[in-house]
Amino acid sequence: MKSDGSDSDVSIKVGNQKGRKKRMTKKKTAPKIGKTVKYGKSTDRFLYNSSLKEDHNDHIFSVTFDPFVHPNQNQIFATVAKNGLRIYECKKDRTTPIHVFEDPDKNENFYTTAWGILEGDPILAFAGFHGCIRVLNISKRIICRHLIGHGAAINEVQFHPVQRRLLASASKDLTIKIWNIYSEVQVFICGGLHGHRDEVLSCEFNQSGNLMASCGMDHMIMIWNFDSKVAKLAIKAADVFQLQHSKTSFPTTTLPPIYVTRDIHSNYIDCVRWYGDFIFSKSCEHEIKCWEPDLSKPNEINPSPPVTALMSISLPYSPNWYVRFGLDRYLQYMAAGNLNGDMYVWDLDVFAKNSKSKPLVLTHGKRTAQCRQCNFSSDGSILVGVFDDSTVWRYDLNPRYKENHEPAVNGTTNRHTNGQNGHHNSEIPPLKSGASSNGPIKSLAKDQMQELKTSYTQNGDSLHTYGKDMRSVSQVANTGDSDLSNTEPKEEPMETSTMDLSGMPQLEPATVEAEPAVEQPAKKIKMDPDFENDKNG
Repeated sequence: MKSDGSDSDVSIKVGNQKGRKKRMTKKKTAPKIGKTVKYGKSTDRFLYNSSLKEDHNDHIFSVTFDPFVHPNQNQIFATVAKNGLRIYECKKDRTTPIHVFEDPDKNENFYTTAWGILEGDPILAFAGFHGCIRVLNISKRIICRHLIGHGAAINEVQFHPVQRRLLASASKDLTIKIWNIYSEVQVFICGGLHGHRDEVLSCEFNQSGNLMASCGMDHMIMIWNFDSKVAKLAIKAADVFQLQHSKTSFPTTTLPPIYVTRDIHSNYIDCVRWYGDFIFSKSCEHEIKCWEPDLSKPNEINPSPPVTALMSISLPYSPNWYVRFGLDRYLQYMAAGNLNGDMYVWDLDVFAKNSKSKPLVLTHGKRTAQCRQCNFSSDGSILVGVFDDSTVWRYDLNPRYKENHEPAVNGTTNRHTNGQNGHHNSEIPPLKSGASSNGPIKSLAKDQMQELKTSYTQNGDSLHTYGKDMRSVSQVANTGDSDLSNTEPKEEPMETSTMDLSGMPQLEPATVEAEPAVEQPAKKIKMDPDFENDKNG
């Protein structure tokens, strides 16, 4: 890809697997922004709890929490690195590994994961270098879906917030595909003539699910609409389509964007998140910007009207791409990491009142690697960051702040159905729009948070519970506390499972060169016989 003259030296290379790792050579020349200052106190709103080091000695690209965990159970989160997916349980004073699943292909490198539900069971969708989406049934410990259709690496997967059968995947092949994981068909292809012109790095649905934002290496942010008559008919058709009994393929619909802008950033845009009707987006320019798209006159062909950022949040020492920030469920806190291993936490309520307010910076002497992603638990009480040195760091919300951060109704969270349709029993209503493009963001954030809190239900019978059943199946490793605060990082032993890949078609590598195979840890997995015969045949 040729630079258009506005890219920095650290982000003009093609976004292949080797390119991701070469960014680390730029650490010594990372630009300095102002004076290096440790903002706030480490004992303010978030307190250090525990940390651990995974046994692969490689980058951890993603961390996501299970949003459906029962409120009376410990929080559960998953990480992906190399060809493995690891699941952890957040206990009171430590983080315990539950299980690790490894792909038989040693050249695979997973970049992203997302939690969902399928026929009442918790599932994890994860994908990466080879462009195949695997869907893991957590309860049964099997790969229940293989979604193949992208022509290159997949950078992010996101489930629809209301219609849980729909899964979005942003890829290096310049498209975002929307899948129905129940019928295993491609419902939409978001791309084409008016789509992205380079690798798509991030995508996310808004809270009501009728819009999706995407961004990528072309410096563009696009918005896609799923509320049209054509889109609604396609979604209904995909629900009843039976791939195995049909003589024809599903008629996938190609959607154009309804909004396109290049006015916000002048470099790679690697993360985009909705904030009600506003959007937070991040680029390799040491800042995160908040802005409001004008969707009053959506236009699928002509350029969208110019837009300017409402506010800019500084994130020092952030020249690398593929670094993602996280927002908590109540839209109160935002967290992001940088090249030096620092984790920045902003209280958006405070920042909306005073844009000069300083964030809380979580630092540690033993943590100097690039932070790839920060994410909050479903109740907002836990913050986890993952790093390039294969470490996982956990911080807990200070107990004195929990009272103002918990839902209005005790023991509540988003519900899902135990039936077979994979949809929520109760949909979250659309968020209100209460601020103009020139006005403060504070009023909108308050309305959003209050509506989110009051939309929860007291009935939590259908929520996931990770009790004795799951632990007996996955054989939780009794490793004790893995604390990096006073000792060198140590590797956590984990039980390894075989992915059940029987019946899976042979996968062709993506159109980029894979790195030489790296020697695997001592613990090996048993190859599934059907998969082995499939590859050798």
